Amino acid sequence: MNEDFYRGSKSGTLLFFVGSIIIIISGAVNEALTFPIRLSNGLILLVLFLLMAFLQNRIKKLSYQILQELSFIAMAVMLGAVFDSTTMFFCTMALHSVIMLMHIDSKFMRLQGKIMFAVLALISIPSFIGFPKAAEPLEYVTGALSVMGVQWLCSILAKSIELRDRRNREQELSLDDLLKIVEDKCDEARTATKSKSDFLSNMSHEIRTPLNAVLGMNELILRESNDDAIIGYACNVENSGRLLLSLINDILDFSKIESGRMEIIPVRYQITSVVNDIVNMLSRRFEEKGLALNVKADPSIPGCLLGDEVRIRQILTNIMTNAVKYTDTGSVDLTVSYEKKSDDVIILSFSVKDTGRGIREEDRQKLFRGFTRVDEVKNRHIEGTGLGLSITYQLVSMMSGTIDVNSVYGEGSEFIVKIPQKIISSEPAGDFGTVTKASPQHKYKESFTAPDACLLVTDDNKSNLQVVEGLLKLTKIQVDTASSGAECINRLKEKKYHLLLLDHMMPGMDGVETLRRIKEENLAPDIPVVALTANAISGARDMYMEYGFEDYLPKPISGNSLEKLVKKLLPPELVHITSEEEQLPERKLTEAPASLIDRNVAMTYCGDSEELYMIILQTYCDEYEERVKKFHDFYEQKDMANYRIVAHSLKSNSLNIGAESLSAQAKAHEFAARDENFETISADFHRLMENYKAVADEARKILAELEEKLPGAESF
Repeated sequence: MNEDFYRGSKSGTLLFFVGSIIIIISGAVNEALTFPIRLSNGLILLVLFLLMAFLQNRIKKLSYQILQELSFIAMAVMLGAVFDSTTMFFCTMALHSVIMLMHIDSKFMRLQGKIMFAVLALISIPSFIGFPKAAEPLEYVTGALSVMGVQWLCSILAKSIELRDRRNREQELSLDDLLKIVEDKCDEARTATKSKSDFLSNMSHEIRTPLNAVLGMNELILRESNDDAIIGYACNVENSGRLLLSLINDILDFSKIESGRMEIIPVRYQITSVVNDIVNMLSRRFEEKGLALNVKADPSIPGCLLGDEVRIRQILTNIMTNAVKYTDTGSVDLTVSYEKKSDDVIILSFSVKDTGRGIREEDRQKLFRGFTRVDEVKNRHIEGTGLGLSITYQLVSMMSGTIDVNSVYGEGSEFIVKIPQKIISSEPAGDFGTVTKASPQHKYKESFTAPDACLLVTDDNKSNLQVVEGLLKLTKIQVDTASSGAECINRLKEKKYHLLLLDHMMPGMDGVETLRRIKEENLAPDIPVVALTANAISGARDMYMEYGFEDYLPKPISGNSLEKLVKKLLPPELVHITSEEEQLPERKLTEAPASLIDRNVAMTYCGDSEELYMIILQTYCDEYEERVKKFHDFYEQKDMANYRIVAHSLKSNSLNIGAESLSAQAKAHEFAARDENFETISADFHRLMENYKAVADEARKILAELEEKLPGAESF
């Protein structure tokens, strides 16, 4: 029963109890009836009270209401008789109507009115026939009309309340329906977005897999062919393949941004390297269209910054590519400058100004929309998805930057991007306005050879295996192949390798599961494993590092990227450098690198600043004793969670000072702690501590040398 009915029922039964008590004790007030009669009337009312209390939630609502109605009428008659008062009878009847109103049931109130009218008409008979002690007819009619008036008002009020409640329920129902519709639509949108993201991720893998074979085989043609015509055809294939890859990347980036999976990952980088690489990459396109490329950069820009280098390259590449596309004659000017925001933050500014077609005023608002291209009819022959500027705008916004456009239709456009970046080294970048031009197509020359090195590449696609074999052929590395995870494990049981390349998406046992089995069976201790994958997803590198891979190589595989990665991960004693182009550029520290610490590597993390390197070395040496104590404490307590933290710290700090070997060893301990593999840690713990001590000793020697060379630099 609802709350209103329960309230009316409770009030009615309470009134019965009070009425029965009044009747029983009324003898002291009025002697109209004898005590036995008063007592019997009171007991009857008490029985009715107990009966209503018992039946309240045990019979149907309407049945209970009729029982309560009749009981009220009986009480009114008894009270009137006990006090010998018609007024008492009518007052009780009127009060009864008010009490019954608490049920808020207009249908029952109409039924109550009919019952009350019938009862009043029946009880009026004594008055109209002149029964002794009966009320006068006029008095009775007046009282009856008053009671019926109260009942009628209560009935109207009940109907009004009921109508109001029904409207409220309808409004609530409408609101609930609306919210349900909105929720359903949101679920549909989320499902559609997830389906689209899943589709694009799968599309990435399905398209990149054959594209990897196309570009890989094409690169082999470029390397091995001596026929100029064939080389020309292969160059066209490469350009078209790279364009297709660019379109795929644009679509995937747009999807990642739309689904909120795009991440900004800050790293240390050199602004000169970014500008040089982009100009070199695009210079051939400028030459093909006969455009002049003018680069002007502020030489006082801090040389080493902290930001998402990959996304900054992407932003600048998109804007520069756009300028080339829409400029037929004239030039493109790239200006790099900065504004000092605070002691450790600058606003890095790129301005790309062209003499191209310009943008109409009415097209400005469509400029940064996805899948939209301005002046479509005029520019229909220009390749692209219409996503480049949309992605650029989103990336700039994610890095708290701004992008502005100035354009005159028919004369040219200027795009100005400003992005806040943190300063790592305040040492000026210097004059890099004269950028090295890209060299024309030349015969491939391997950067190194490693005839004693053994490499195992696992991929379920035969073409991909042929591509890797072909790209590494001139390095003379011994390359073995496996077409499944199970075959990879069997080969590892038969032969020792120096490097493993392992495809992620394979039928049966995929790359991640294969790596887990390799680690569980300890088949490749201290051997780096690189993930090969066509899934170009945000945060892929971090994901594969978490799985336990040493590095990550996306498909289509670039021959240059593959060589650099293999050369970096192979044991140094097996690698023989053959190409002068691959030698590290000259650094300020010209001393030969030490056996444990490579100063050239350290300089890449210090912005070529010897003063900053001194500070990093000093901190590294100062933390040695405390870190060693933590290592021993967590090792003895088998506290893998904290051991992982201190190993991670040693990995990062060792790499910062150029101790790559120790960093790699600490990384292995970090992953072993993550997997709670105490046996692996125990077998290598003392060697790690010995190597750490040797590196710390060498760091102190280098620090002493630098302090003699740069007196007073410690105040830097």
